[in-house]
Amino acid sequence: MRATNRAFKPNLQRVTLFINGRKVRKTLCTKCIKSLAKTS
Repeated sequence: MRATNRAFKPNLQRVTLFINGRKVRKTLCTKCIKSLAKTS
C-alpha cells in the first residue's frame, strides 16, 4: 500500500576533480563524492 508513487532521484552535484594533475569537471552523486574524499 503505497500512498504516492514518488521517484527517489540521486543528489547530483557538479564537482571539479584533479585527475592526473588536470582539472576535470564531473557530475557525481553526493555518495560518490563522499567515498572519493575517503580514498584520497
